Amino acid sequence: MDKRFEQSNKRFESLERKTGEGFAEIKGILLSIQQQIGKPFEQFGRNVIIKLLEKEGKKGVSIKSFQINDPEHLVSEETTDVEIDGFSLDPPIIFEITSILRDTRKVARFLRKKQLLEKRYKKDFRGFFVAASTEFGPEKIGDIIVDLREYNCELINL
Repeated sequence: MDKRFEQSNKRFESLERKTGEGFAEIKGILLSIQQQIGKPFEQFGRNVIIKLLEKEGKKGVSIKSFQINDPEHLVSEETTDVEIDGFSLDPPIIFEITSILRDTRKVARFLRKKQLLEKRYKKDFRGFFVAASTEFGPEKIGDIIVDLREYNCELINL
């Protein structure tokens, strides 16, 4: 879904350059819709993780979205602002949620976010990468699961 919105945004930017301000308003509306859909989906992911933790006997865990500064650019060379979809210090949890897993770089970026938190808080974090669906076949998913487990993370493929 995110990729489709990005493609739409690029088309509207091209049309906006050609036709002016009318498309700026449409683009703003689309961005608003994208943000409204994204937040409930992130909350859905948090609820999945909370239910999983409750089944493990960890009651009352609060997982929130979180912003952290990355002055060393561990996560990204482009920015020092890092957004974490789900975060808890007690117990130490990090999670990322995506509608469609179609790029392994997103998994690698998630693992760098986890490393940033572990370095900052001097704690081992348990990680969850939640995907509503994936474009990868079983063999590639197996590789991703192995990579995540190496870093105390799990793939939850809804």
